[in-house]
Amino acid sequence: MNGKISTQKRNPLVLGFAGLLLLLISFQGNIQASLPDQSKDSIDGWQQYTQPEEAGWSSEKLEEARQFSESIGSAAVIVVYKGKVLAAWGNVERRYRCHSVRKSFLSALYGIHIGEGRIDLEKTIEELKIDDLSPLTKPEKQAKISDLLKAKSGIYHSAAKETPEMKQNRPERGSHKPGTYWWYNNWDFNTLSEIFEQETGTKIFEEFKKRIAEPLKMEDFRLQDTFYQYERSLSIHPAYAFRMSARDMARFGQLFLQGGRWEGKQVLPIGWIKESTASYSHVRQGIGYGYMWWNYARRGFDKDTPYKKLNQYDKFAATGTGGQWILVVPSAEIVIVHRGDTDNNRRVSGRDIWILAEMIFNARVSEAKANPELTELHPIPTQNTFPVPKEHKEIELKPEILEVYEGEYELEPNAIITIRRYGNVLAGSLTGQGEADFFPETESHFFAKVGDFQITFVRNEKGEVTHLIMHYTGQNLSAKKIK
Repeated sequence: MNGKISTQKRNPLVLGFAGLLLLLISFQGNIQASLPDQSKDSIDGWQQYTQPEEAGWSSEKLEEARQFSESIGSAAVIVVYKGKVLAAWGNVERRYRCHSVRKSFLSALYGIHIGEGRIDLEKTIEELKIDDLSPLTKPEKQAKISDLLKAKSGIYHSAAKETPEMKQNRPERGSHKPGTYWWYNNWDFNTLSEIFEQETGTKIFEEFKKRIAEPLKMEDFRLQDTFYQYERSLSIHPAYAFRMSARDMARFGQLFLQGGRWEGKQVLPIGWIKESTASYSHVRQGIGYGYMWWNYARRGFDKDTPYKKLNQYDKFAATGTGGQWILVVPSAEIVIVHRGDTDNNRRVSGRDIWILAEMIFNARVSEAKANPELTELHPIPTQNTFPVPKEHKEIELKPEILEVYEGEYELEPNAIITIRRYGNVLAGSLTGQGEADFFPETESHFFAKVGDFQITFVRNEKGEVTHLIMHYTGQNLSAKKIK
């Protein structure tokens, strides 16, 4: 095995639809600090310090952090210190969209299978026989699996779930050789899922459940909250979406803090923890990139940084759009998880999350007591609680039923919804926006798996499809079929 483990006013309903589709297509020196005591690597249901002072932290200062969290719109926050919950705010059990945190989940799975000899990091795209809609060139095919993990493939093909900024700023095809230039590239991240499944003979979501969620005893993880996210007109390689609760994400972060150990077992190779969270690219001041992890080196930020406490530690993070965050600080034995409710378009900026983390770190005033009092997890409710998307049950429909829905539907002048069928799947897009899959709940009613968004197709007395009705967060809008 090679590779080391070592501003025109517009209808607000249209804007809501377009905004959702934008979301649908839509952000480290080695960590050498000694690992915490791994004899305490079992968490069978979170326990919480009865009072932060038991752990050496100020209740008053943590309350200031909580109030700031409330003001920035945080949906859920959980802080883990020495394997126990120091503070928890909001609905830590609710399964929010993970967005780009998904990439660090996949990175962990790679570590398991590399350690077991099923994946060779030195294999090239050419050897793997990977291609795409616009065929890859010979030089592009020399990219290695390790290059993709580092976002340095040099393959700038369009990809599923790209943000408008990613599309606009994507380098020209052939502008950089594989392994020479870092660019946050969804083609790399998505294609890695295909490579993983090809090389291991497993499926990502099932494998995550078996190899990570179950050993860690995640309390809220469900396969029904995972799915592949295609944009078939752009690429054959899908994104892979997760929903997960804050308390389960905290387990994932704690696993990395503990060097891959859980309940006495090495769930992840310890070498992969160090290798995957190390920095292979300088992104900007104080920030590097590893194998689908962000790396923040000790004293990496400049002397005028507002994050003075945080700047004293090596740290790494998994981040995602809208405020999804797992920050791991090994030498401080701290994991911080932050969630933004993107189902309800409640986003939190990265800058505000860093400020929050700095406030949390500033709340430490002494050492923990030898035998701190513990209780069950009791998160403080937040005002930033909004409706949970309705859960839908998907059914199967024959292609001949689906094909009658294909066509163009006029929402308003110059705003056309196009419905296409790919086999037994329907996908829709709005003029100028990306494509999203819709899944049948009845023969005429379909739903998207991201956000509270549904479509109902309407027929006349002759059985002909005449229009569709869009349902989004309690709003309904009709679009007439014109083609």
